[in-house]
Parts: sequence; C-alpha cells; structure tokens
Amino acid sequence: MKNRLIGAICAAVMLLALFAPMAMADGVCGESVSWTLTDAGVLTVFGTGEMTNFAAGEAPWYAERGAVRKLVVENGVTSVGSGAFSGCGLIETVTLPLTLGRIGDGAFDDVYALKNIYYAGSIAQWKAIDIGLDNSFGSAKLVCADKTEPFSDISGWYHDYIITCYMADIVNGRPDGTFCPEQNVTRAQFVMMLYNMGGRPEIADTSLGFADANAVSAVYAAAVKWGVKAGIVTGFTDNTFRPNAEISRAQMATFAYRFLKLGVSADVLGELSGRNDFRDYGSIAECYRESVDVMANIGVIQGYPNGSFVPNATATRGQSAAVLSRLLAALTELRT
Repeated sequence: MKNRLIGAICAAVMLLALFAPMAMADGVCGESVSWTLTDAGVLTVFGTGEMTNFAAGEAPWYAERGAVRKLVVENGVTSVGSGAFSGCGLIETVTLPLTLGRIGDGAFDDVYALKNIYYAGSIAQWKAIDIGLDNSFGSAKLVCADKTEPFSDISGWYHDYIITCYMADIVNGRPDGTFCPEQNVTRAQFVMMLYNMGGRPEIADTSLGFADANAVSAVYAAAVKWGVKAGIVTGFTDNTFRPNAEISRAQMATFAYRFLKLGVSADVLGELSGRNDFRDYGSIAECYRESVDVMANIGVIQGYPNGSFVPNATATRGQSAAVLSRLLAALTELRT
C-alpha cells in the first residue's frame, strides 16, 4: 500500500512538471534585471534596478512578441526601459510593482490589446511615476492595490470617468482634495482639457485674433492658441471667443469631434456619420449637427433617459470627464 501511494505521488509530480509553463526564452534586460517568457505567454521581468532602454524593435523578446499575452514586472525593478514593449500589441494585462519610478518613452507604444494595468500602489503613487511619451495605455483600466481615492467627492456615476481622465493628466482636482464634479465647465476650461489630452504641445507665442482676447486668462492662453491652430476652436460671429462662458453640450460635442478628426482618417469618419434620433434634434443648431451625430453614433455623447439631447444645456466637470474618457477610448479603437 505504501509503495502504491509513493508511486501515485511520483506520477502526480511528473504530470505537474509535464504541464507546468515552460520558459521558451529568457535573458537579461538590465545590469541586475532579467526576463523570462513562458510558453503560456507570460513575460516576467525581475531583479533590482533599472531596465535597459531599447530602440523600437530591439528588445530581446521582440522576436517573440506575438506570443506575449501577459506582462509581469516584479518588485525590485525600478524602471521600464524606453521602447521595451513597443509593438507587443497582444499584451492584455500588465502587472507593475510599487518600486517602479519610471516608464520610458515608447515603452508601451502600440500595445493596442491592453485591457488592464494592475499596480501595487495607489492612484496618487501611480501619478508620481515618470511616464514618458508615446505610451499607448489608451482605455486600459488601472487597478490599484491601494484603494485610496484621489478626490473626496467623486462617489457618483462619473467616478470611473474622472479617474481615467485624472490618470491621463487630462483633468486635475482642487488643492483641498475635491474635484467638484457638479461644477459647470467654461469654454476655455474644456479646451484646456483637450489640450491636456493632446499632450500639451508647444505653441508659438502669437496673439489671439479674438476681439475679447484679453479675457483669456494666462492659464488657458496656450490651450486656446493651440485650439485655434488645430481647428478645434472658432469664435462667434462677433469675433469673440467668450472663454468664461459656460460651454453648452452642443459646443462640447463639436470641440470633441474636431479633436477626434485630428487622429482619425476622413474615410473612417465618413462611416460614422448619419442623423441621430434625439427627440429634440430640431433644436440642435445646424452648425453643430454633424458633430453631435458622429459623437452620439460612437457613444462619446449620450442623451437623457427621455430621448432628448438638450443641446443648449451646460456641462459639468463630471459630464466633461465622461465625454473625454469615452473620446479617449474611441480614439484608441478607431486608430487600430
């Protein structure tokens, strides 16, 4: 009986070994950092200190990029090297450690299948990480082990949208730790949010041509100049911009649509057109209809439960975060 039991245990151990994930490739990617890729598609980076920076396509696992489905960076690693996972488009989940302090330029460029980022710290700690340019986190969901909220007043329906925009540096809160989601948004403030989404590009120090240019605060001047140059912002028939006027839902849809046009081809946009069926469609000014149609058709803007859009109603910070979060997701989807 004893021999039979020992034999069964040995057989079980052999079966576990047979079906355990096997390393299909491994190597080093830093002075004290190594990596391994299993046949189950799990790429693990481990060790201490910084990863090597790579030019796009030169990471040691790049040849096996089509096999990588999951990335785990273990505690002790302090940076993700530039270009490290560029082109690893099939990665769906990424796990990152509390020790991480930097993500290099293009480390996650063109990682279009990414759905979830699991981070060992809090949202505030994530925000403190130095994240370089050209990292395609898109609409991936950030899941933090530490659930401490960054704002004290965002328990409503807009919570996840605000967090997404906050993580993408599109919106910020107040010094007292609040976000004020029910506060209305001005035209200049919404342009600033789009400017943040666009990466805050440098703008030549030129004067604004609006009759009320002096009313544009220095805080928003670069954003408004960018908006004009990019074709996102236009004035009214009296050549005013009215930066401090509360933005209407139709205007918000129009600014968002013009931003979308910067990153999506005309052919794709043409497929998204088509009149919407809001019950108050007739009250939408002709100049806003194309924008409202496309934004509604792709789910960036939504109507009210009674089927109306209410184009002239104002928009709150929470509603703006919802629109921008959906716009971010739409850009990610339509570009792939």
